[in-house]
Amino acid sequence: MNFETFYREYEELSKDNNVLTIGLERRYPLNMLQKSFNLDYSSPLEIGFKDYILCQHSWTNIIQELVSNLNDMYPRDVFELYKFKTTWSKQQVFHPEPITNSKKITKNLYINVNLTALHAIWLIQDLFDYYGIKPEETFVVVHQASKGELEPYKSQIKDLMIKYFRFFLSEEKKQSEERIGKIIHIIDIANKTLKKMPVAYNDFFLFDDSNHFSSYKSLFFKKLGKYAAFNEKQIKQISYCLGLLSDFYSCLNHEGKTRIKKRVVSISADGTFHVFNCQ
Repeated sequence: MNFETFYREYEELSKDNNVLTIGLERRYPLNMLQKSFNLDYSSPLEIGFKDYILCQHSWTNIIQELVSNLNDMYPRDVFELYKFKTTWSKQQVFHPEPITNSKKITKNLYINVNLTALHAIWLIQDLFDYYGIKPEETFVVVHQASKGELEPYKSQIKDLMIKYFRFFLSEEKKQSEERIGKIIHIIDIANKTLKKMPVAYNDFFLFDDSNHFSSYKSLFFKKLGKYAAFNEKQIKQISYCLGLLSDFYSCLNHEGKTRIKKRVVSISADGTFHVFNCQ
C-alpha cells in the first residue's frame, strides 16, 4: 500500500488548520504576537529567537534553558533580575536561593517555574521583552495531545485515519468489507473505555506517533478492569483489532520518516509556516 496519498491529504488538511506535520506528528506554531492560546495537554518542542533554536519537551526545562541563554547573551545585574516581575501576576520571578519549583540559572540566581502552560508562554513573552527581543524575532512550537486538540480539525483527522485504515485492512490484511466494519466497531468500543481514563490521548485513531500508541495500548489493558467489564473473549477481540491498528501506525511512521528528510520548514512569529520540499 502506498501511503503517499495519505500524507498529501494529511498535510493539506493540517496546513488549512495551521498545524505543521512532521511525518505523522502534529505541531502547533503559536502566534507570539498575541496573548490568547489553546495549550490544553500541550508540551513545548521549540523556542526560536533571532538565530537560536532551543529544543526541550517540558516547560520548566525550556524556560531554564531560555533564561540561561538570554543571561549569557545579555548579562544583567543579579540584583536587577530580582526586581523583575511578570506583567500579568506582578510576582517576583528570580530569587537568590532555591524555592519550591525553581530552576537554577547561576549561583545565587533561581527562576520560579511553578507555572501552567499558558503562564509559561506569558513568562516567555515577558522575558523576551525584558531582554529587548522583539516578538517578531521569536517563535514557539508546541505539541498537543489529542485530548487538547480542537474541532473540527480533530474529527477531520480521525475520519482521514479511518479512511486509510480501511484501505490498509483491505489491501494489506485482505479483510472483507464486513470484517473491516466489525474491526472499526470494536475499536470504537475500546475508545469509549479509553475516554473514561484520565489520559492525554483519548482516541486510538488520533495518535501521531506509533510509540505513543504502543505505550497507551499497554496502559489501556493494564487499567481496563477499573473502567469496563469485558469478558476474556471480548478482550482478545479488542487486542486483535488494536494490533491491526498498531501495524497501520507502524507503516505510517515508516513512510513519515522518509518524508521528514525531504522537508525544510520556516516559521514566523505569528504562527504561520512554510514547508519547502527537497529532493
